[in-house]
Amino acid sequence: MTPEEALAILDAILKPQCLNDIQELVFLQSLQGKSYQEIAAATDYNADYLKDVGAKLWRQLSQVLEMPVTKRNLYSVIAKYLRNTKNLEKLLAQSPQQQNSTINKYLETIDNHNSYQLSPNKFLGVDWQETIDVSIFYGRTEELNNLKQWICQENSRLIAIVGIAGIGKTALTVKLVQQIYTHFEYIIWQSLHHPALIEKLIKTTQALSNYREIPLPISPQDQITYFINYLQHHRCLIILDNFDSLFQSGYTAGTYSQEYLDYRELLQKIAETNHQSCLILTSREAPSEVALLAGDILPTRVLMLAGLSSVAAQEILKIKGITGTENQTLQVVNCYQRNPLLLKIAATSIQDLFSGNAAEFLEQRTIIFQGIRDLLNHSFNRLSVIEKKIMYWLAIEPQPITTSRLIDIFAPRVSATDSLAALESLRRRFLLEKTASGFIQQPVIKEYMTEKFIEQVYQEMAAKGENNYPSYAHLLHFVNTNTLNFLL
Repeated sequence: MTPEEALAILDAILKPQCLNDIQELVFLQSLQGKSYQEIAAATDYNADYLKDVGAKLWRQLSQVLEMPVTKRNLYSVIAKYLRNTKNLEKLLAQSPQQQNSTINKYLETIDNHNSYQLSPNKFLGVDWQETIDVSIFYGRTEELNNLKQWICQENSRLIAIVGIAGIGKTALTVKLVQQIYTHFEYIIWQSLHHPALIEKLIKTTQALSNYREIPLPISPQDQITYFINYLQHHRCLIILDNFDSLFQSGYTAGTYSQEYLDYRELLQKIAETNHQSCLILTSREAPSEVALLAGDILPTRVLMLAGLSSVAAQEILKIKGITGTENQTLQVVNCYQRNPLLLKIAATSIQDLFSGNAAEFLEQRTIIFQGIRDLLNHSFNRLSVIEKKIMYWLAIEPQPITTSRLIDIFAPRVSATDSLAALESLRRRFLLEKTASGFIQQPVIKEYMTEKFIEQVYQEMAAKGENNYPSYAHLLHFVNTNTLNFLL
């Protein structure tokens, strides 16, 4: 393949766009296997500038060809395009009967090739051994379109998918990867349920890519630099699921455990350094550094995942065999804020206890089942002391509470600074909602917190020597006369 042929192929691929002189230079020299340093040495251009020009050109080609194009695989991609073009010319020269025979043979080859590609760990170094099954998936069309736009069109480098437990962060991410994996050379999926040091992530990437395994740098900072360099030379999609497992319980949201502080630097480097890869994290708590780096025109994005649409949420009840009028099933899904996991848990209990009858369930006026309680216990146990007190107060308060009111309630024992930090932390955990009138809890959270508060009151009463099981009136009187002492 001559340089003239290569440029002609590139013009055909990018038409009606045209290459400028510097793009042609980088393209032709890269085809010959020259490094950016070698190109820079033979010209007046800076190597970093040439690398940036190349990265943009490879991304442009990847989008047009709908397959990963990098400096390393450039020659094979162009050669394959040339072969396909020549094959097409031969095909058009055949009779209609010969064309049908050729096409059928080609489709059989493609089918066999695709079945091989989609086998675990065989297509472009895919490692998603830890992912979940999403063969049944509800809604999320808008969210998927936004994510694909950010990754495939805008080349976002860091994306955080955040939301309360059970909202569907992992399922959405799996569905997304299934739709965009052909845009990447390597895909790494790492669950952080059992957190690992950054060194494991780098070694996994090395193993998948058959990269020459060399001893890693000793310091975490140098390991991160090594990893970023890898992401600059290969188009990788890295998914870190359950990122909140890196955070400490009992502290405000997003406070890293000491042994995982290096992940904060990793996120900052990935967001701020120019490369052709993308890291997606899912978390129940929004990392503060990601929020600071994110913006509509910046390469870092945050998707705050809310509940499903009413139609998609009701579909879960239908599949679970829950019966009732449209209004009744709508009430049920709204009780759980259209959270898919909470709905599945509730639907299973409604089926077991009420024979799937939505009306009978709604008559009981309680929406907390044991599975839901277990799920929310995990979130509650991670809260700081002041966060728990705020959650208790909101549970027993019938009206929204403003920021100023909450600060006044806890002053002077809790400083305004600490109260504001706790409120912000609860928002980043998605346990509070802000309305025009103030902060509120959603129904399922409010009922759960009310239960927790009553449990605490019983313990307080027992501690005061009131061991007889109290009547509701007695309990109410105790709450009214001791709430301030208990919560402050």
